[in-house]
Amino acid sequence: MGSKEEGEEEGIMTEAMSGGYLDRFVIGATYRHPIQHTLTEACNLLFSTLTHNAEPLYLDVEHGGSSPYHARVANSTFVLCVASGAHAYELNQTIRSIGLGCTDVRFVRPVFVGDTIWAESETVDRCDAGHEGAVIEFECRVYNQRNELVIKFRSQWSMSTPALPLQ
Repeated sequence: MGSKEEGEEEGIMTEAMSGGYLDRFVIGATYRHPIQHTLTEACNLLFSTLTHNAEPLYLDVEHGGSSPYHARVANSTFVLCVASGAHAYELNQTIRSIGLGCTDVRFVRPVFVGDTIWAESETVDRCDAGHEGAVIEFECRVYNQRNELVIKFRSQWSMSTPALPLQ
């Protein structure tokens, strides 16, 4: 577990998950999000200070260097927010959807300032509500530039039927 091998794109849909109708969200369909993000010093520092998270592992170079990781770690909540944003951005481009929550968040390995992360989402559950729409659950997996799994979580979304384009 943990890293995607070169060419392991089987089952990954290349088309965007945005647009179309609810029938696109079949269980097992996986979407790679086009947004990737390099975690910069400035972003990590700004997020940590804005959220009053003064953890020395996130902010202090000397402390990070003497940690088991031998470097400063990016704020894990910041990394989760960036990944969640990539997922939500794509959903919200052309589909009327409302995020209901995130569950089962697992920080698999640390992410460091300078790492570039990307995410994919797999449709794992779906509860249709007739003409009212559906609640769809995704497992989101976040990888670093070495294709190592760093975070995974589940997110639940309420979507209209049919998925109506935004005006």
